[in-house]
Amino acid sequence: MGRKGKKSKKQLEEELGRVAEEQKRQEEKERLLKLEEDTFTRHRDKLEEERDAREKVLEAERLEEESSIVTRMKGERKQNLEYEQSKLQDRMNWQKFVSCTSRPNVAFENEITTYMTMVREEQATKMEEAMRKCHESEEIVGDLMELYCKSREDGDIARQEWCMHYVNEIRRLEIEQIDEATGYLLQYIEKQDANAHSQVYLSWGEQNDDIKVGFWGHLLSKGFRTKQIDHPKIQISLEMPKSIALQSMGHCIGVRSLYTTHDTVNGKDPSQMSVGGMIRVDLLSIPPFSKRVKGWTIRQVPPPGQELLRLPYPNTESTTTTAAIAVGQCKIEYKVPAHVLVGKNPNISWWDTQEEKWQTEGIIDISWETETRKISFWSQRLAAFSITQERHLDLPYKYWSVRPVAPLVCELKIQAARFELNFVISEDGLRLKGPDLPELHGVMYASPEEANMAEIGPTSAIPAAGGSNSHRAPRVR
Repeated sequence: MGRKGKKSKKQLEEELGRVAEEQKRQEEKERLLKLEEDTFTRHRDKLEEERDAREKVLEAERLEEESSIVTRMKGERKQNLEYEQSKLQDRMNWQKFVSCTSRPNVAFENEITTYMTMVREEQATKMEEAMRKCHESEEIVGDLMELYCKSREDGDIARQEWCMHYVNEIRRLEIEQIDEATGYLLQYIEKQDANAHSQVYLSWGEQNDDIKVGFWGHLLSKGFRTKQIDHPKIQISLEMPKSIALQSMGHCIGVRSLYTTHDTVNGKDPSQMSVGGMIRVDLLSIPPFSKRVKGWTIRQVPPPGQELLRLPYPNTESTTTTAAIAVGQCKIEYKVPAHVLVGKNPNISWWDTQEEKWQTEGIIDISWETETRKISFWSQRLAAFSITQERHLDLPYKYWSVRPVAPLVCELKIQAARFELNFVISEDGLRLKGPDLPELHGVMYASPEEANMAEIGPTSAIPAAGGSNSHRAPRVR
């Protein structure tokens, strides 16, 4: 049996040559294939670029052709909108003219400042007169808020700030008028009818008014006990502890309750906002009474600007009270307007004038009665109080959507943190469709009879809570 022979050197060289030649042929094949692919890619990209260039040219020609049409349509729409707005403004001006109102045109700053100067120059000696001026001022505030909304629509930030500046100035003027009338009342309080306990009860306004004032005065500097102060006409009730008088020794005291549906500190606290208006409870010093001497009436007149002396409670400046006398708590109760949404567990805060923010320190036993819409609480101080909530309570929005429901009519749906809001937007304006809450019935809803009488004038009828949607027509806003 023969042994296998090894390959010769020549055979090995030939085999290696064949392998190298095969490898070279494979590399050449791959090179040609890659070259073909690159050529195809470049050709394809060139074709796509040429197609894109042609499409851009066509698109530019189409846009240029449509530009004149769009410009004409925008111009026509703007003219139509300006025409409709001018008709609406003419109708408003005519209504103002036939109503013979004397309130200024809020579009002109000089008319607003003239009005404010005239109001300040006319001294308010009676609370009824001051209340009348406040109601007139609120009408001007309403005009300013309409102008503010129009400025927001136009994106005019400077005009918005201008409107809010004068809104705050006018409402500050309202408080000045009530303070002036209160100061005059205290100067001549002996002319008011007092009961057998030398106490004076007065109130101005009705329970549903935007501004309400209640006053109680004790015409003796001693003999004060824990006192329940009720103003049923304006739905305000107070309970003052004995420590009120003990911390105001030597003073005949009065307690004024001033409720407004707005708050004069709106926007100052970046984290909290007031809900349902503000109630200010002030402890006042009644000045010395007049005296009759030989047929003359002698009355002490305070210096200008000091007609109304507010007494702090608790009195931290007194050296004889804080350590020896326990500071009693005051109970405050008032009615919240029917259109205000209030949570199940509302928070009450008092306005800190130094820090310029809402504080909750010293407020306990908050009680909210849903049926009577009365809120009550106990406080260790007298200040300006309000229901407060976080500004971002309804944020963030989870989603929103707009869908058409009819020709020139669409429905806007917004899912907020607490409620799902539904609006119907049409040529007539914006209408609320939901949520169906009792607080919103009188604000955004009207009965069909009201809708039919919209052209005749406003009505005070409000549909009953819990009624079906089919029996209500939304009021346009």
